[in-house]
Formats: sequence, C-alpha cells, structure tokens
Amino acid sequence: MKKTKKKTKARRKKTAAYALPRRRKMEFPEVKGKTIEAFKLYLENDDISIGITFSDKTHLYLDMEPRLTVRADLSDWKTENWRPIKSWPPQHSRSAWAEDSIPDC
Repeated sequence: MKKTKKKTKARRKKTAAYALPRRRKMEFPEVKGKTIEAFKLYLENDDISIGITFSDKTHLYLDMEPRLTVRADLSDWKTENWRPIKSWPPQHSRSAWAEDSIPDC
C-alpha cells in the first residue's frame, strides 16, 4: 500500500502595523571579475568603513554612517490580544553628511 503525501498550505504570519521599507542596493560593475588582494574592516568611533584592495592596485572604499530609526505604536493588551490604537511615522536620526551628496540607489 502506497503512502501519499498530503499537501498543506503554509500559514502566513500576521505582520505588524507597519511595513518594512524596501531594501536599496548599490552595485559596483567596475569591480566585477577583479581579484581581491586585501579586505579591511575599520570599526572606530568616527570611522565605520570597509576597504577592498584588488590585485590591480585599485581600491574600493565603503564609508558607512550608522543611523537610528525609531518606530512607535500604542496598543491595547487588556484582552491579552494586541489591538493597535495609534502608530506614528518612523523617525530617523539626521545624517552628518549632506543629504543631497548621497546617491539614491
């Protein structure tokens, strides 16, 4: 007697009251196919960056600025079930860099 597998649908998790922002990406076609000679990670108070040196002596430097995002919502838990009352728009810390100098990806 053959056993047959029963197909079941996966249940989707309920999401919070806000949606996560779409990820942005940067691509570097100029370095495609290059061989990495050295990879350095810098974690200092005022310098968070990655340096990649290629065998042809070119260098890609990624300088990162951490930012803080605060999301707030007020909810009722009296019935032991989450019930949203109010959500506020996310608040982002200000950049130390000029906003118009950062490319939008």
